[in-house]
Amino acid sequence: MTLRSRFEHSLGLPNDAKRARATLILLIDNLLMWMGFFMIVPLISVHYVNGLGWAASLIGIVLALRQFTQQGLTVFSGALADRLGARGLILFGLLVRAIGFGSMAYADTFPHLLMSSLLAGLGGALFESPKSAAMAALSDPESRRRVYAIQGISNNVGMALGVLIGGFLIQASFKAVALGSGIIYFATFLISTFLLPQITVAVGKRKILEGIAMAARDRRFFIFTLISMGYFVIWVQLSLTVSLQAEALAGTEHAVSWVFLTNTLFGITLQYPLVRWLEPRLKPIYGLILGTAIMTIGLGAIALVNNIWLLLGCVALFAIGSALLSPNQQTVIADLADSNAFGSYMGFGGLSLAVGGALGNFFGGSLYDLGQKLGFTDLPWLILFCIGSASVIGLIWFSRHYQTDRS
Repeated sequence: MTLRSRFEHSLGLPNDAKRARATLILLIDNLLMWMGFFMIVPLISVHYVNGLGWAASLIGIVLALRQFTQQGLTVFSGALADRLGARGLILFGLLVRAIGFGSMAYADTFPHLLMSSLLAGLGGALFESPKSAAMAALSDPESRRRVYAIQGISNNVGMALGVLIGGFLIQASFKAVALGSGIIYFATFLISTFLLPQITVAVGKRKILEGIAMAARDRRFFIFTLISMGYFVIWVQLSLTVSLQAEALAGTEHAVSWVFLTNTLFGITLQYPLVRWLEPRLKPIYGLILGTAIMTIGLGAIALVNNIWLLLGCVALFAIGSALLSPNQQTVIADLADSNAFGSYMGFGGLSLAVGGALGNFFGGSLYDLGQKLGFTDLPWLILFCIGSASVIGLIWFSRHYQTDRS
């Protein structure tokens, strides 16, 4: 085995050169997508709530509707990917998102901000499940967790760079942040136009609704999708309630960057070694349970802290849980999915983030406002801890009643 083949094997890349190249391009795209996203999204709440005096619940509604639009419509983009392939949908989605985030530069009213956010969500809906289906179709089942771990690292590197660039640009203006994010997505569109090949994500052709119906009628996939909503409620809190709490404790908007850099540092350094170490020892479903439990503890512990440094310690614990959760969750989804309709299954699975993420953003912002109003600032963290704990219990039940692969 050559040095190159050993390197590719360690990353979990497929042996076929064309598939390996396509996977690498998707990983680069993924890094840039996360960079563009985290340049702007963590700063939306800071800019509009703390900068312009809008209610946190109002921004929670904006973020919730973007989340629901993106993940809710992935059902249809996934089915389209089964029929048309992934490339065209990814390209169109990148272009639409570039316009959506770029237009936030001029959003000074709630309707304008909402429309920009919905447009950004629509762009994400167009590329997300086709990208996920392409990764699942290109990867080999025995090394899939490694590929998702590397994808997780690209997520975190993109997040770190995005937060750093966003933190630098916000010193000029929020307009500079929004335009910068739009430029990143347009650059990703250009790269993908020239380098990303067409990727077939399903065996055979079928009507669009047929694949969605397959996923919806799959009892164990449907139940797993429902249970998954719980941990996505807490997963989205980093961009809203945790960011607001960090700025409140530190007294500076730079604290948002500290939160995401802490999350990123632990994700980059621990995700791949943790996944490699657990791969022969723990099935993906148990890795998902462990990650959800650790993430829940990290979020709930925020109720006990009273300074920014302890908060960053909670974020570090949250990041370790997330590093375990992400690749294992994606592996379980891919293992549960029928390879005859990868796109439809990935799209249907996105409903867990659509509903869970939307509820997390809406109730997170509302609970934060209510806690401030009542003088009970621990309220959001205690309720979110209960939601995360319920998700852990649900996953344990699922692991005992259903197999998580198609063997």
